[in-house]
Amino acid sequence: MVQACSFTTRSLKLNIPTKHPFELLFGTQINNKTDLRIQQLIDEQLQLEFNENRELLRKAAKSQIIKVQNENKKSYNLRRKSPCLYSVKDLVAIKRTQHGPGQKLCNKFISVHIKLLR
Repeated sequence: MVQACSFTTRSLKLNIPTKHPFELLFGTQINNKTDLRIQQLIDEQLQLEFNENRELLRKAAKSQIIKVQNENKKSYNLRRKSPCLYSVKDLVAIKRTQHGPGQKLCNKFISVHIKLLR
């Protein structure tokens, strides 16, 4: 008898669908809106954290860039020639900066100007 019973249970394939217990009890799927709301809240929180981290990184990068620029400006100005200070009614000669063919014997200065303002 035991052999016959075990033989029949092994040979029979039970076609039980794998469904959620709620679906088996009520015949419909669970419609859970709270999960969607929780997911939306989590997504919003992640976006806020991402934006805050991005702003912090931008501020840190900006301060680092300003620091490097100030160092470069300081080292550049060490070797820089100080500007000439002119007063009102000084004669100022403008030197020729562009040299081309046939200008070897030309004047070194283009013109002389009188500074009237400042």
